[in-house]
Amino acid sequence: MVREALEGMGVPSHAVTVVDEVPVVLFASVRDRNRTFIESGFQIAFPVDIYGGWKTCTSGADVFHNGLYGFVTAGHCSQFEANGVNSSTAIYQNNFTSGDYIGYEYIDTPFFSCNGGANTCRYSDAMYVRYSPNNSSTFYAGKKIAETSPVGTTGSGGLNVARYRLSAGNSNMTIGLVVRKTGRTSGTTEGTVSATCVDKVPSAGKILLCQDVVDGWSRPGDSGAPVYWPDGFDFSNLNAKVYHAGILWGGDTINAKIFVSPWSGITTDLGVWY
Repeated sequence: MVREALEGMGVPSHAVTVVDEVPVVLFASVRDRNRTFIESGFQIAFPVDIYGGWKTCTSGADVFHNGLYGFVTAGHCSQFEANGVNSSTAIYQNNFTSGDYIGYEYIDTPFFSCNGGANTCRYSDAMYVRYSPNNSSTFYAGKKIAETSPVGTTGSGGLNVARYRLSAGNSNMTIGLVVRKTGRTSGTTEGTVSATCVDKVPSAGKILLCQDVVDGWSRPGDSGAPVYWPDGFDFSNLNAKVYHAGILWGGDTINAKIFVSPWSGITTDLGVWY
C-alpha cells in the first residue's frame, strides 16, 4: 500500500526502500535517574541513620495534600525505617546525592492505641512525601505507572521500562483479581489477590489493619511499589487504562506473598487524595 501510494504520487519505486520494523523497546531502567517527571515504580533513596547509610525503595503514586504536589511510598522508607514517625526525611531519586534530592517526608501519621491498649494500629504502611517546593509540580507525572518487560509470574520481571500505564483512578481489590506491581528490585510482576482486609503484624505490638494479600513475587527495595489492575481486566490491551489499588509494603518471600496497603487505609492515615 505504501509503494502504490508513492507510485501514485509519481515517486519511482526504485527511489524508495520499504522495510518492516520490529516494535521499539525502551531501555530506561526503573533504577535510572528519571527526569523531568517521576512516574510511579521508579527507585527512590533515603538515609537510614545518621552515619551516612542509605537504602532504596519505590515511588508509589502521585497524590495531592491541600493543593501540594507529592507522592506516596511506604512509611518505613524513612530515617530509621520507622513507619508512623515523621523525621522529615530527605528523599532522593535515584541515588543518595544532593543532585537527586526531590522532596521530604511530610506526613507519617503516628500509630494509635488499639485492642484495649495492648497494641498500636494504623491502616497503612504509607507516608506522604512533598516534592521539593522549587519543583512542586515539575516532578508530577500525572498518575503514570512504569511497567517493565518481561513481566514476572514466578520470579522477578525485567527492569527496563517497556511502557507507561495511565491510571484512571484508584480502586479496591477483590479476591481472584489479577494485578501487577512495579518495583525497583524485581520489576513488574503479576499475581492474584488471595485475601482482602487482613490484619498484619509488621513488628511486635504494631498492627496494620485491613491489608490486602496478593500471591506474587517481590523483593526488598520494592516497598512503596504501585499495585494496579487494568480496565477490562486484560493486561494484553496495552491501551487500557489501569486502576491503582494501593502500595506494596512487605511480603512473604518464602511463600511468594505481597502485602498491600489499600487506598482506603492510605487516605484514612494520611488525608491525601489520589
